[in-house]
Amino acid sequence: MKTIILYTTKTGTVQKCVQRLKDLLGADAADLARCGCALASYDTVILGGSIRMGRVQKPLRRFMAVNEAVLIQKRLGLFLCSAFTDQANMENYFRANFPQSLRTHALICTGFGGELEPDRLRGMDRLVAGMVTKLQGKGGPPVRLDNAAIAHFAQEMQTGSQNGGM
Repeated sequence: MKTIILYTTKTGTVQKCVQRLKDLLGADAADLARCGCALASYDTVILGGSIRMGRVQKPLRRFMAVNEAVLIQKRLGLFLCSAFTDQANMENYFRANFPQSLRTHALICTGFGGELEPDRLRGMDRLVAGMVTKLQGKGGPPVRLDNAAIAHFAQEMQTGSQNGGM
């Protein structure tokens, strides 16, 4: 089975996750903000991105809108990176950003956590990161990538059956 990971990233966090998935799955990868992709030669497609102000980046939204009919013919996995990873937030993010047809067709929909590195951020993103960092100092949940979630995602993509999504 030939697999491709299609993603968008703003600060590089998603790209780190993609690299881990590539290593685990032996997959190809492409940043949708830099290039398009012909899906015909792939059996499995993984879509991922990061959440900014509740939304994924436009290139990912556009790609899903244009290719939805093709994507539901493939083995599909969906992931998001976000600093706010509790179950309720993740379900809301998936509902708001991925068409229902893709969510229900996917083998797995999950969050990989996130990173807060203020040096890589500007403007409103930096302000939000500062607020989250303050919450962490007051006993809030730590913001970090969830390597176990990435490994579980890869395992599900290798062995899972259809309709395990959201």
